[in-house]
This record gives sequence, structure tokens and C-alpha cells, in this order.
Amino acid sequence: MRKHWLKMSAALLLAVTLFVIYAFQPLAIPKRARFQVDWNQVRRLARAQDALLPTQLNALLTAWNKTKECLILADGGFDDHELPTYAYQIVLPDRTIIIDPVVDHATAVALFPTAKGFPEAFTQMQTAMREAAVIALTHEHFDHAAGIPRSPYLAEITDRIVMTREQLSNSRDLDMAGFPSELRQSLAPLEYDRYHLLAPGVVLIKTGGHTPGSQMVFVQLADGREILLVGDLAWHSDNINLPLGHPRFIHWIGREDGARMADLLRFLNDLAQTQPTINQVVAHDGDQMAYYVATGLIGDRFQLKQTQVVPN
Repeated sequence: MRKHWLKMSAALLLAVTLFVIYAFQPLAIPKRARFQVDWNQVRRLARAQDALLPTQLNALLTAWNKTKECLILADGGFDDHELPTYAYQIVLPDRTIIIDPVVDHATAVALFPTAKGFPEAFTQMQTAMREAAVIALTHEHFDHAAGIPRSPYLAEITDRIVMTREQLSNSRDLDMAGFPSELRQSLAPLEYDRYHLLAPGVVLIKTGGHTPGSQMVFVQLADGREILLVGDLAWHSDNINLPLGHPRFIHWIGREDGARMADLLRFLNDLAQTQPTINQVVAHDGDQMAYYVATGLIGDRFQLKQTQVVPN
């Protein structure tokens, strides 16, 4: 009986060990991406209207968290890895657009004790949202979207919120972000197949993968520079450059379409080679953001009419 119990225990331990190893492995990145973008069509769409293009993209550090490196990259270690979160402001001559109104401090800490928000930056973001013509999301996770339901100006800005049907249908994540049902029901969902012109020079590109409503935001500036906000299709530029995703169990926990995510990483890696003039912006990569700010591609403060801006 004892021998039988030892064999069963050994078999169970082996099974658990193999499962843990499997769970910590990344999904294989395909050699060729099935997801493709017709960049000629996207660029034509960006210039389709006889209107002036955006002059600036700004980013505001509004929240911060940390995790372990191995949760970002499947072959990473157990050192802490910073996860800054930015709200974006696209500046056109006659209007501004806010992308990803970042979570407030109270919500961030309630969901993740290691997180923190920056109240002054959150206040600046809210002022910018009041002045914006459009407020949109790369995806519907709380850290990128909770600034909407937590806004003290919600009634004022509701008619400027643009969310896709896929985003509005994701009740689980919108509940976590604090979206009340009456707000969701009041919004007319944006529906499009592949590409959507949000404003002159600003094109949404549907991707899915990370969440049902994930989309990239292509920005063509008036001076010819091109920027692609990829949201959380990658959490660090190394995910794209290597390319290498996070472990399988992160896909499971986050309810991601893991195969789609692997395919999108291949697409973004190929894009860096074939379209190097498109500057990819990863949502939580502080080193990449510091580089873009230092080179002048992205501004590190929002342009506001009502108050003077201050640096992050």
C-alpha cells in the first residue's frame, strides 16, 4: 500500500511539474503572420479628408505598476519589472483626441496593491478629456479605460466617447473598470470591419487578440512622421523585437486569444523590418517612451487650454 501511494504521489508530482513548465512556456511565434494590414489603404484613409493632419502626439504618465520580468517575457527572470501606463493626446489644429484615459489611483490600488496612480496627472487628463473632441480606447481593460467612468465630468464627456461594439460587449472587463450599465447602454457602438477613420490622420485598425475590442491607432503627423499605438498587443518592445510573448498561463488568466497574440507579435516584428518609418508605441514600456520623448517624437505633457501644463 505504501509503495502504491509513493508511486501515485510521484506521478502526481511529475504531472504538476510538467503542467507548471508547460504553463510558463510561451506560445510559438509563427514564421509568417496571417494578420496583415494594407498600409497603402490606411495611409489613403488617413488623408481622405481635405483637412489638416495632427501636429503632435503627447503622452502623460498617469499610473504605474510592477510585476515580475518572467510575466512579461516567457524567458525572463524574477526581477521586478516596471509597468508605466500612459494616456495619449493627439493634437490636431482644430481639436484634440484622447486615447486610453488611464485608471485613477483608488481603482488601481483596489485591484492591484502594487499599483499607484498620479493624482495630478489624472486631473490634467480629465481636463484634457473635457477639451477633447473624441475619447477612444486601444482596448477595454481597466488600466486603459477606467478614467472614463471615474471622471468627475462624465455627464459632460459622454457624447465624445467612441467605443466599438466589441469593447462595449465585454462586460467582464468593463465591470472591472467601473463602467455602469447605463453608461454602456447610452453609447452608440462604433462598428467597422478592418479600418476606421477616427479623425484626419488618425485611423483605427481592428486586431482583437488581447481583448475582443483591441485595436491599434495609426497616427500620421503633418510633418510626415507615422506612429502606431499598439496598446497591449505587447507589454514591452522586447515582445516585438525578439519576438517573444508572455507565458501561456497569462493568456489563460487574461482570457486572451493566445494564437492571435502570437500571430500579432510576428506581424509587428515583420512591420518593424518592412515599415521602419512607422514608430510602434507599446503601452507599458518606459524605456521606449523615454527614447521617443528624448528624440522629440512624443511630447511628455498634455496641451491644455484651461490650465498651465507641467511635466510628468
